[in-house]
Amino acid sequence: MENIVASFNLPRRTILSKTNARNAIILSPLLILVALFNRHIFVESYLSYFSLCIFVFLIFRNHYKLKSIMFINRIVISIFVFLIYALFRIDVDFFVLEMNRNPYDFFDDLSNLSAYLILFVFGTILSFNRKNPSEIIWLAVTLYFVMYVLRSLYSLEEMQNGSHLGAGDVTISLLPFVFLGLKNYKYKERYANIILCVGIFFVALIGARTAALALIMFMFVMNLWPYITKNNFRYNLFLLTTMLFILLLYIVYIVFMTHDGEALIPGSNIGIFQKSTDTRFIIWVHLLETIQDNILWGVGSLQSTVQATPVAYLDFSMHRENLSAHSLYFELIYRLGIVGLFLFLGVILAIWTTFWKGRNLWEIKIAASLTIAILFLASSSVVLVFSYMELRWGFVWLFFGIAFGSSLPITSIESKKPFSNYGF
Repeated sequence: MENIVASFNLPRRTILSKTNARNAIILSPLLILVALFNRHIFVESYLSYFSLCIFVFLIFRNHYKLKSIMFINRIVISIFVFLIYALFRIDVDFFVLEMNRNPYDFFDDLSNLSAYLILFVFGTILSFNRKNPSEIIWLAVTLYFVMYVLRSLYSLEEMQNGSHLGAGDVTISLLPFVFLGLKNYKYKERYANIILCVGIFFVALIGARTAALALIMFMFVMNLWPYITKNNFRYNLFLLTTMLFILLLYIVYIVFMTHDGEALIPGSNIGIFQKSTDTRFIIWVHLLETIQDNILWGVGSLQSTVQATPVAYLDFSMHRENLSAHSLYFELIYRLGIVGLFLFLGVILAIWTTFWKGRNLWEIKIAASLTIAILFLASSSVVLVFSYMELRWGFVWLFFGIAFGSSLPITSIESKKPFSNYGF
């Protein structure tokens, strides 16, 4: 009898259905409106409003359950420790100076960290109380992604010369939600691979090289997931190997990619081949020089590398006035030192190890692949924390919460520890 019931739960639908076509037609006017006013709707400073919308949705939902593990778990604790350390590393003199200049935007970085923690918890609650994603929301996100790609291709030259890095971040922040809606479809892995190929081609065309590498790693992890999760040792070893491989890439990039600013393939129409292969090594040398006396603790959590200037006694041939690192790892070292970098990696480790118990779930497979992709993306972009695209990375923290919430019943069964439920 159980086998018969289970057979009805198997995903049998295909993505090309009458229901999806009807919903797409219904959503089209709204999405066209969103596309026209995209830059006014998805303003990065609206992270707090986005968090508030999720909170309002939870408040007005008739019934949902809460478990203590939603609020007390290794991911929440690791994020909280990182936040407390960031608060502890506020430079007092800089604090007084900036409070007089700009008291309203001064605490954005720390308030964003708090919002990310809240969004993670909200995502956990949402996912635990609703195992299947909303079809209409999934279709809306998917169509928005398609329209975003088409609109970007329409202004391809502008994207290649300007905001291609942001487009890469937008792509990576949207794709997990696109994949999430494929959960109950028969060929979800096949659909996901096709979408990833489109995403890789798109970010490569506009010139977001590291985003293209990140999506390649996303695809790599998704397709090798059964081998990666064969046992716990191999699973954790894969994360360690990834981190060491990124460190090796840094070394190779610095040593061998030192050209004189020429394009990789002159005259190419593909963005990643148009860009200069000149290294950011000069910037990183200046950054490390400015914090050589504070490399363990950093110069202060609120002091961005955008505010840092080249030191006078070292050569600086780049056409810029600041030392914007464009690397989360160097941004963390500059602000919070080696200690801060390791605390952030501790957050990643907490996310990765927590996902182990739910490794057979589609949500966890996506989130784990996303984690590896972000580690690669962070090598040349400021992502997840201290990013100017705080709203987009708020989406990602929400998705991490969704993935964790989907694994809670499994975690509860395996641990056999009762948690108190509260109905609202």
